[in-house]
Amino acid sequence: STDYYLNTLPEEFLPDEKVLVVMPEMSSPHVLDRVLTDILARKAPMENIRVMSMLVAPPALSSLGLKYPGVKMYCAMIDPEVDEQGRILPGLGDLDRRTFG
Repeated sequence: STDYYLNTLPEEFLPDEKVLVVMPEMSSPHVLDRVLTDILARKAPMENIRVMSMLVAPPALSSLGLKYPGVKMYCAMIDPEVDEQGRILPGLGDLDRRTFG
Protein backbone atom coordinates (compact mmCIF):
# COMPACT_ATOMS: atom_id res chain seq x y z
CA SER A 1 0.00 0.00 0.00
CA THR A 2 1.10 3.55 -0.70
CA ASP A 3 0.61 6.77 1.29
CA TYR A 4 -1.54 9.34 -0.55
CA TYR A 5 -2.94 12.78 0.15
CA LEU A 6 -6.37 11.21 -0.05
CA ASN A 7 -7.01 7.48 -0.02
CA THR A 8 -10.58 6.23 0.13
CA LEU A 9 -9.90 3.01 -1.76
CA PRO A 10 -11.82 -0.08 -0.70
CA GLU A 11 -9.88 -3.15 0.38
CA GLU A 12 -11.09 -4.86 -2.81
CA PHE A 13 -12.94 -3.58 -5.88
CA LEU A 14 -15.96 -5.37 -7.29
CA PRO A 15 -15.44 -6.74 -10.81
CA ASP A 16 -17.71 -4.13 -12.44
CA GLU A 17 -16.66 -1.10 -10.36
CA LYS A 18 -15.18 1.86 -12.22
CA VAL A 19 -12.14 3.68 -10.82
CA LEU A 20 -11.31 7.33 -11.54
CA VAL A 21 -7.84 8.62 -10.64
CA VAL A 22 -7.28 12.40 -10.75
CA MET A 23 -3.68 13.56 -11.17
CA PRO A 24 -3.35 17.35 -11.60
CA GLU A 25 -0.12 16.91 -13.55
CA MET A 26 2.22 14.09 -14.51
CA SER A 27 5.78 14.92 -15.41
CA SER A 28 7.02 11.43 -14.57
CA PRO A 29 5.22 8.09 -14.24
CA HIS A 30 6.35 7.28 -10.69
CA VAL A 31 3.41 8.44 -8.54
CA LEU A 32 0.71 7.17 -10.88
CA ASP A 33 2.59 3.90 -11.28
CA ARG A 34 2.39 3.37 -7.49
CA VAL A 35 -1.29 4.31 -7.44
CA LEU A 36 -2.18 1.98 -10.33
CA THR A 37 -0.18 -0.86 -8.79
CA ASP A 38 -2.17 -0.41 -5.56
CA ILE A 39 -5.51 -0.27 -7.39
CA LEU A 40 -4.71 -3.38 -9.41
CA ALA A 41 -3.63 -5.19 -6.24
CA ARG A 42 -7.14 -4.48 -4.93
CA LYS A 43 -8.50 -6.47 -7.89
CA ALA A 44 -9.76 -3.61 -10.08
CA PRO A 45 -9.77 -4.69 -13.73
CA MET A 46 -7.34 -2.55 -15.74
CA GLU A 47 -10.04 -1.73 -18.32
CA ASN A 48 -12.22 -0.21 -15.55
CA ILE A 49 -9.59 2.40 -14.59
CA ARG A 50 -9.61 5.97 -15.95
CA VAL A 51 -6.98 8.64 -15.28
CA MET A 52 -7.66 12.37 -15.68
CA SER A 53 -4.91 14.99 -15.70
CA MET A 54 -4.61 18.64 -16.69
CA LEU A 55 -1.00 18.53 -17.86
CA VAL A 56 1.14 15.55 -18.86
CA ALA A 57 4.69 15.13 -20.17
CA PRO A 58 5.40 12.58 -22.91
CA PRO A 59 7.79 10.43 -20.79
CA ALA A 60 4.97 9.75 -18.31
CA LEU A 61 2.45 8.93 -21.03
CA SER A 62 4.69 6.56 -22.93
CA SER A 63 5.93 4.70 -19.85
CA LEU A 64 2.48 4.30 -18.32
CA GLY A 65 0.89 3.41 -21.65
CA LEU A 66 3.32 0.54 -22.12
CA LYS A 67 2.93 -0.78 -18.58
CA TYR A 68 -0.87 -0.31 -18.30
CA PRO A 69 -2.28 -0.67 -21.83
CA GLY A 70 -5.86 -1.20 -20.62
CA VAL A 71 -6.03 2.02 -18.59
CA LYS A 72 -7.60 4.97 -20.40
CA MET A 73 -5.88 8.31 -19.78
CA TYR A 74 -7.42 11.70 -20.49
CA CYS A 75 -5.43 14.93 -20.37
CA ALA A 76 -6.17 18.54 -21.24
CA MET A 77 -2.66 19.25 -22.53
CA ILE A 78 0.57 17.45 -23.34
CA ASP A 79 3.61 19.62 -22.66
CA PRO A 80 6.59 18.28 -24.61
CA GLU A 81 9.35 19.97 -22.61
CA VAL A 82 10.87 18.65 -19.36
CA ASP A 83 14.08 19.68 -17.59
CA GLU A 84 17.00 17.48 -16.47
CA GLN A 85 15.08 16.44 -13.33
CA GLY A 86 12.03 15.47 -15.39
CA ARG A 87 9.89 18.45 -14.36
CA ILE A 88 7.52 20.02 -16.85
CA LEU A 89 8.74 23.35 -18.24
CA PRO A 90 8.06 26.20 -17.79
CA GLY A 91 6.61 24.81 -14.56
CA LEU A 92 3.47 25.13 -12.48
CA GLY A 93 4.88 24.93 -8.97
CA ASP A 94 3.46 22.30 -6.65
CA LEU A 95 0.17 21.76 -8.46
CA ASP A 96 -0.79 18.76 -6.29
CA ARG A 97 -0.67 20.90 -3.14
CA ARG A 98 -2.56 23.72 -4.86
CA THR A 99 -5.27 21.31 -5.98
CA PHE A 100 -5.62 19.09 -2.91
CA GLY A 101 -4.34 21.41 -0.17
